[in-house]
Amino acid sequence: MHSESDRGRGDQPPAPSSLVALEVALLRSDEHAASDAPVALVVASDDDERAYVADALRQRADLFVVAATTVAEALEAAVRRAPRVVVATHEMGVVVRHLPAVAAVLLSDDAWLASAVNVGRLAPLVVFRGAFQGAELLEVVTALLDGGHRAG
Repeated sequence: MHSESDRGRGDQPPAPSSLVALEVALLRSDEHAASDAPVALVVASDDDERAYVADALRQRADLFVVAATTVAEALEAAVRRAPRVVVATHEMGVVVRHLPAVAAVLLSDDAWLASAVNVGRLAPLVVFRGAFQGAELLEVVTALLDGGHRAG
C-alpha cells in the first residue's frame, strides 16, 4: 500500500531526461530559426497530393511549409503562424474563403468554386485547373510572395 507522500509523488510528471530536454530545445530552435521565413499553408485531404505540393514548395529554402489535412487543422495552423500564401485543393477550398487577406492558390477545375471563394478577397487568388507541375506551382507561389501574380 502506498503512503500519502508516495501518492503525491506519483501525480507529478516525471522529470525529462537530458536527451528529451535536448530534443525539445532543438525543436524550439528550429521553430525560432524558421520564424522569420514566410509561411506557406498547404491544405489537402489526399496524402499524396498534400505531399507533392508541400515537397514542391520546400524547394524554396526560405519558405516554411505547413501541411494540414482538414479545414479545422488549417485554420488552427493559420492562427499559430500567419501564412503568406495558402495552397488548397478543391475539397479544401473553403480555407481560401476563410483567409481572404492571404494570397492563395486553388487547385480546382470547378469554375463555380473559384468564383465563390474569390468573393470579398483582399489578396490575389490564382486557380490551377487540371494537372500541374511542382515547378510551375513554385513559380506562382514565388510571384505571390513577391507581390505579383500571373493568371493560372
